[in-house]
Amino acid sequence: MKVIFIEDVEGTAYAGDIKEVANGFARNYLVPRKLAFAATKKSIKGFQEKEKSILKKAEKKIRDTQNLKEQIEKISLDFKRKVGKEGKLFGAVTSQEISEALLGKGIDIGRKTIRLKQDMKKIGEYLVEVALYRDIKANLKIVIEAEEEKEKQE
Repeated sequence: MKVIFIEDVEGTAYAGDIKEVANGFARNYLVPRKLAFAATKKSIKGFQEKEKSILKKAEKKIRDTQNLKEQIEKISLDFKRKVGKEGKLFGAVTSQEISEALLGKGIDIGRKTIRLKQDMKKIGEYLVEVALYRDIKANLKIVIEAEEEKEKQE
């Protein structure tokens, strides 16, 4: 079934695209959620009038995302962890912890947008990719340091 996308659908199409998709996907998912509608001759003509507003909305989202990318790339998140032998951590730094740390700095990013390409189980610096919108990705600097052990009181 040929549909016109009203909203971006990750991994499928962007708003304004006209694309052929499986009938069931269109009828059971896209159309009921108002993400797309059937592309007929009549609907394509009507869509061309609405296309400008959809494209303006997408352009604004891209501009906002570029600003967010710049903010994220200026940040360096520091984590202090207990360390065992050879600088190995007791547990890795997770995408959830990174998301919460960003929230503490006023940036609300879901943990699913944070792409961990390697386990962060050792002390050091890491670059983490954050998928923001469409093809816009930011690189976030993560620094993991050893937690200073408290002196035992006797």
